Amino acid sequence: MCAAYRWCQYGRSARSDSPLRVGSYRSLGGAVNHFARESHVDEIAHAVGMDPVELRLRNLTNPRLRRVLGLAADRFGWAGARPPSDRGVGVAIGVDVGSYAAMCIQADVQGSEVKVGRVVTALDCGLTVNPEGARNQVEGSIIMGMGTALYEAIEFRGGSIINPGFVRYRVPRITDAPAIEVALAGDADEPSTGAGEPGIVPVAAAIANAVFDQTGRRVREPPLRRHLRIAGLRRPSVGPILLLQWRGLGKNPDRVSKIMRLNGHYEYCETRPRWRIPAAHADGLDDRCV
Repeated sequence: MCAAYRWCQYGRSARSDSPLRVGSYRSLGGAVNHFARESHVDEIAHAVGMDPVELRLRNLTNPRLRRVLGLAADRFGWAGARPPSDRGVGVAIGVDVGSYAAMCIQADVQGSEVKVGRVVTALDCGLTVNPEGARNQVEGSIIMGMGTALYEAIEFRGGSIINPGFVRYRVPRITDAPAIEVALAGDADEPSTGAGEPGIVPVAAAIANAVFDQTGRRVREPPLRRHLRIAGLRRPSVGPILLLQWRGLGKNPDRVSKIMRLNGHYEYCETRPRWRIPAAHADGLDDRCV
């Protein structure tokens, strides 16, 4: 993975044991490793005062990576600038299963909310037998990668998981989906390689780099919303997050749901047995559910 850049001649790895069982993820360790590397490359660009795309092109040794990065930047309309430029644009590249990907995104940060508005990805997976199928795989990878980058995390309290279902475990929704453009750059003379995983490996880094480009704050650990909320970046420019009330569920009168309003949208964010609701019918803002 690291051999993509000229400076990656040496590497070091460390084992980290977890007390919890873990399972495989799309791209296995590729997505998290690329997040670390591509975020760090942007930090280098900031430190030396260079545009992130230009820095990568100057130091990429693989011609296929250079091709997908140039294509993605061209389709995106990338205008070179030293980060942070207050534009909310981010870039990252990725290598997985013998395929090469580059991604440019446009995002807007309001408080802890990150709205990804546009994504342009270039993919080189060699000979593409089914172009539409390859594009669909990349589009799905982008949406899945957004979940990991922005929202998804298992939460524990007192030794128990407190978000075991999708009421509390946030995943991307249809309203979160950005405009996506996928450009295929594969050479018919190259053997066909994978299209299902390469699209996910640059996503988190590209979003984190866009957050830094707009805010000047570097978030080095996903999910980004959690750390943006803690850091308290910018005040929202739209409607506040308000706890409205506990309401009974029509089909189950013994349970109630907390109703939240987020930027004008109403959401159910927590359900409890009726007997556990405080007498005042409100226990304050719990924005972990938002």
